[in-house]
Amino acid sequence: MAIQYIQAKEDSLFTYLKKVWSYRYLVIVLASRELKVKYAQAKFGILWSALQPLAGMLVFTLFFDKLIQIKGMHSPYPLFAFSGMLGWNYFSFILNGASTSLIQNQTLIQKIYFPKFILPLSKVVVGLIEFLISLAVMLLLMFVFAHPLSWSIVFLPVVIVMNILVGLCITIWINALTIRNRDLHHIVPYMINFSIWLTPVFYPGSIIPERYFWLTYLNPMAGVLDGYRYVLLGEACPSIQYIYIFLFMLLLFVAGLMYFKKVERYVAELI
Repeated sequence: MAIQYIQAKEDSLFTYLKKVWSYRYLVIVLASRELKVKYAQAKFGILWSALQPLAGMLVFTLFFDKLIQIKGMHSPYPLFAFSGMLGWNYFSFILNGASTSLIQNQTLIQKIYFPKFILPLSKVVVGLIEFLISLAVMLLLMFVFAHPLSWSIVFLPVVIVMNILVGLCITIWINALTIRNRDLHHIVPYMINFSIWLTPVFYPGSIIPERYFWLTYLNPMAGVLDGYRYVLLGEACPSIQYIYIFLFMLLLFVAGLMYFKKVERYVAELI
């Protein structure tokens, strides 16, 4: 690995990303360490990561499918609910884990130099491993329900990248802003608990009254979940209207990365 020198002059975004790439091994090391600690002495190990979406699917199926008998999807409700939990749990993992990654690793930050964006990226990798386990369970459920695999599954990597983008976009701003204001990271759990009701995780967007439906286009996770249901279950293709919110999220991510790069030089002093 090339030796990196700390300079007084601020790096350009391109130079900063090159440094992140040169430290990519650290992403794997941190992710591996977290997975080992998280599932140490657990008999079923990482398979526990599939328990949360399965439990959510069972609860939502009992309440929304059996009791309320919600309509509006073409797939069996358990598959519809599980596909929603699949994307939402990955998003919430990134938000919960990566948004406090600087504070959680303050000892490491004070000891050695590395681009601090490595820390939230390592959380993304941990979440991705757990996501893939849940995805395997999703495919198994589709086999059990004899639900055919859609040709649109070729677009699955695109939807996963969009899922990561939305999570990282919010996370990077929270990380940068909590350097000086620790109160912000306490908001994240409330944000997740509240926003799940505003996102079609366990209900189809078609039940939203038409006069309010435009609000779903302001929620990028609504587009992500529609994407998962399109590529996995063959549900309706996400509306082209979501393109505007995703372009905004992309710009917000770039702006957040530039701000994060600017303030990370003071992390060791302020954290």
